[in-house]
Amino acid sequence: MITIKRQIAAPKLAFNNTELDKSAIRYSYIAGIFDGEGCVSIYKGKSGFRVQVSIEMRDPHAIKYIASILNIRVIKKERDDENHVMYCVQMNNTKSLKFLNMVYPYLRVKKEQAMVAIKMLKYKSGVAPNDPFHKRIKKFKKWAAICKDLKKSSWTLAKKV
Repeated sequence: MITIKRQIAAPKLAFNNTELDKSAIRYSYIAGIFDGEGCVSIYKGKSGFRVQVSIEMRDPHAIKYIASILNIRVIKKERDDENHVMYCVQMNNTKSLKFLNMVYPYLRVKKEQAMVAIKMLKYKSGVAPNDPFHKRIKKFKKWAAICKDLKKSSWTLAKKV
């Protein structure tokens, strides 16, 4: 009796071992965590509107890894109501813009919120400084409302699933 062995070739991976591929993997990992645990917020402060991006979760290892890549610090929050500790990274304005541009191509859930925040931050950083103040405030309020609506719609969508 003759037996024939088939050799099955393993599929070749699309990634090469380059720094570009490694950073793409890191950014997609961070984007995935941000999609699930992150938040885009637009606040009205004393000096106008500001954008804050944050990721908050129980796992200190994931947050510390993200903080090391982004070169920011980890904030430890004690929660009395549920007796557990939350770890958080927060970014405001300039760092938010850099972060959102970095993870934007990999986002799925928060892609629209990120786009609204990116537009607002680019506008705020001087892209259109000649606009009258009341027009700028109108635009910021509009972006804040859009972001709030997107947050509500993604939350109700998540509840239904």
